[in-house]
Amino acid sequence: MEQTTLFKADEIMEIVSIEKKQCKSIIPNRPADGHKYNFGRVLIWAGSHIFRGAPLLVCKGAYRTGAGLVRLACPEDLIAPIASALPETTFLPLQTTPPGSFLPNTIITLIQCILENQFNALVIGPGLGQNNLSSRFLRELLQKITIPLLLDGDALNVLATVENLSELMDKLPEKVLTPHEGEFSRLINTPTDLIRKNRAEFALDFAKKYRCVLVLKGQNTIITNGKSIFSNTTGGVNLATAGTGDVLAGIIGALLAQGISALDASILGVYLHGTAGDLWKKQHGDRGMLASEVADLIPTAYQTLSQK
Repeated sequence: MEQTTLFKADEIMEIVSIEKKQCKSIIPNRPADGHKYNFGRVLIWAGSHIFRGAPLLVCKGAYRTGAGLVRLACPEDLIAPIASALPETTFLPLQTTPPGSFLPNTIITLIQCILENQFNALVIGPGLGQNNLSSRFLRELLQKITIPLLLDGDALNVLATVENLSELMDKLPEKVLTPHEGEFSRLINTPTDLIRKNRAEFALDFAKKYRCVLVLKGQNTIITNGKSIFSNTTGGVNLATAGTGDVLAGIIGALLAQGISALDASILGVYLHGTAGDLWKKQHGDRGMLASEVADLIPTAYQTLSQK
């Protein structure tokens, strides 16, 4: 991908800190007479023979955030251990070659599943493995998507190799990209040290150019739709551990499935994710947290939003 160009200084708008009141107003309604199909159906394409934990963490994050139904599309041999750890998950088994690569019919299988089950949001990427997902596969799938979409992890790394990305992104509905600085560096072909010095500017530029919501993860995570910029106020260094990004993908995916806009889902999702980390830190300190513990604290993080 060609290197991005920063906006001029006078074009950079104010960065707004995300506050509890703002997030409270975003929380989706949950009527007492609702059932699971009222609260969002999320399809997640994640996991590989090397990265077996990522899909579990995404699914757990989605369920803890209130999704009514989560289906995981993953290699067949991952189903048994994940079902044992999280029996609420439903599955779409995918066949792979012995090295672990997805077969050509994978895209057809995914599209049929989306159409037949009326999923409300799609999450692609955590733990897929760059060697198992070709840019042709990803492009073919994205050309057929008509529901809100979140791209994370290896989907972002593969996306960086796709030609004519602007054309492809234009065809997509609401979309959220959740890179950390390394993945963003590959997306925009820019060194991470330069990104770190100008995080808001680079994020704003990318989101405007590709008409998406960008969640640039890190300290004071940046969220922007190319028109407004927000900085998260929750979370700390204890979130710097493997798998927490997978949980965040599930959180935002669940909120998208509940009918929230891409920007609001990202703002609320990042805030809840950071709040869960803060809750753990109060009890245990700034190190040793497991990503699964972040997911388990999401319901409590919701409760803090109702407190004064």
